[in-house]
Amino acid sequence: MQLSQPAIFAGPRSDEWRTPAWLREKIVSQYRPTVDLAACERSSLAPLFYCKDDSLFSCAGWDGVAWMNPPFSKANDFFAHVAPIAEKQSAQVVAIYKANLETATWQAIILPSCS
Repeated sequence: MQLSQPAIFAGPRSDEWRTPAWLREKIVSQYRPTVDLAACERSSLAPLFYCKDDSLFSCAGWDGVAWMNPPFSKANDFFAHVAPIAEKQSAQVVAIYKANLETATWQAIILPSCS
């Protein structure tokens, strides 16, 4: 018996997950993001967004609040690129990522960049 995947899952071999609707509503109402750094047209929480076909890594900055729900396999690269930009601009980034504070991504990038 094959289990069906939740609607937020992009595919059986993908680590790209859409932000659940209940969380999307809270993010948008509380933070009003102006840019979504890891999205597709159907899932973006902001008017400006970067998708797989765009290069977030060419992004040098943004105005307002950024939202990010990066694919797990590329999360380290996403956070490593975004954190210094946000720090330089004093910009706010709201992100969702697995809560394992022992990972290198948390220890080396996320925690030192938090305020």
